[in-house]
Amino acid sequence: MRIQEEHASNATSYMRPSVLERIEKKAKGSRPAARARAGKYNAQRGPKNRPTYRLWEYATWRVRMRAWCNSIKSVLLGAHHDPLRPQPYKVVQSEKCPIDNVSTWLTWWAGDAIPRPSHVRAAERLAPESVALLELSDMATPPLRHLVALDILNTKFRQSGRPSQFQREQSDLLLTCLNGAWSPFLSARPVGTASRFRLERQIGIDGLELRNPVRIDAAGLEWIWEGGNALRLAIPQSALMEHSWLEPLSIFRFLGSLTTFTELQSGTPLLQMWALDFATAALLIRTQLELSEDGEWPVNRMGRAGVMYALARNTFWAPAKRRGDPVVVELAALLDSGQVPQICERLREARWAYYGAFSRWGIPERAIRSLNADAGKKTWDGAFSAARARI
Repeated sequence: MRIQEEHASNATSYMRPSVLERIEKKAKGSRPAARARAGKYNAQRGPKNRPTYRLWEYATWRVRMRAWCNSIKSVLLGAHHDPLRPQPYKVVQSEKCPIDNVSTWLTWWAGDAIPRPSHVRAAERLAPESVALLELSDMATPPLRHLVALDILNTKFRQSGRPSQFQREQSDLLLTCLNGAWSPFLSARPVGTASRFRLERQIGIDGLELRNPVRIDAAGLEWIWEGGNALRLAIPQSALMEHSWLEPLSIFRFLGSLTTFTELQSGTPLLQMWALDFATAALLIRTQLELSEDGEWPVNRMGRAGVMYALARNTFWAPAKRRGDPVVVELAALLDSGQVPQICERLREARWAYYGAFSRWGIPERAIRSLNADAGKKTWDGAFSAARARI
């Protein structure tokens, strides 16, 4: 019986990352034995004992905290704000700062703490909508959706439940949100003003203010007069044919077909939205491939979707390459042989827009690339360290 218990204990320790064992030992060692019950309650509820597993369950926690701090700092310091530096003394000396402790600010900046609810509320009054960065399930905007996709991809541990089940459930929710996010273009009727997926709420511009004119025949004009969605007519017909509301995952093929959409011009908010959501959908595909335990080989059997996935992987996850990269050119030719230069240029602009979205939060490219890194062949601790590298 003792041999079986030791064997079970060894199996449990093998399945858990050693860093979690160190955290638990440290927590147990710092608590007096006489107050074990009170200490356990305080560890769960007390303000000084924050949940120790947040960073291990959500790989983007450091990124979210850095972005949250910069959202606060940009309001406090205005033109003197530097997203790459903590600037603790300037922040604390500001009369509107929600805290007066430099060490607290530096701990937030490093992502090694969970702010008190009172501090979060004070920051929200100072920088409205900044709390969304700390809402781990918020998918209302393209950057938030991508952070959720990175969390799903990097899930290796859950306090309760199986990681794979969490990945499947969250992937389904994110796919639903991706379809809703592009409903201003996909829906047969205009999106209502109360919808959280209005383009104005997602990217801050009016969806009807398109840069390029759209040719509409008499039938299309009549359809608009009857209440049809004018934005749907601006989308390339080939992209619309890829999408089906009955198949949520088809949103990936739809986004992959927008490489020739004329509205996706350099420097526009719509280009950034497309780049982030295309990368998000590709991460969901990658998650499905890893859950299937069949590696990257199914990509060769995915047909047109496989070409789009390979393009996304080379655009957002591979190191920056020179113009005219032969791999991208070959893939672009498989996608649309008549518009290879346009596709290559659009993907190059998408990469800049993708990493630019995070650079405004003070998040360097290497931090996002560490979250995108392939940790499938690493040990538990190796995978955790790679995905949660300090910014």
